[in-house]
Parts: sequence; structure tokens; C-alpha cells
Amino acid sequence: MRIRITGKAKQQGKQGQLEIFYDDLTKSWHAYQTVEVEKPKAKGDKRALVDIGAVNLITAWIE
Repeated sequence: MRIRITGKAKQQGKQGQLEIFYDDLTKSWHAYQTVEVEKPKAKGDKRALVDIGAVNLITAWIE
């Protein structure tokens, strides 16, 4: 199977599972692929954590 790709990859790293699905609403095919990236280098001692959950849309904590 050959698939035409539009755009550039947002992340560089080890490629994981590819999921291809057809959207009946827009009548177009979409593909999503996981990418394993290296841990970014810290630029200071502050951290931020984000949890995207089912109860709360987004929970964020900044140190």
C-alpha cells in the first residue's frame, strides 16, 4: 500500500504504531502514528505537568 503524505513530521524519533481510519463525515482518510522521542533537556529548575483526563478536561500544575 502506498500513502501520499502531506506536511512535515512534527517530531523526530523511533516510529511506532500507525493507525489509519476513514472519516465518514469529511469523507477522507486520516493516519496517526506514535513517535518515541528523547527526553528534552531542562532549561532551568521549573517543571510543568499536564493531565488530560475524563472528568476534568485539563488539569495543569506549574512549579
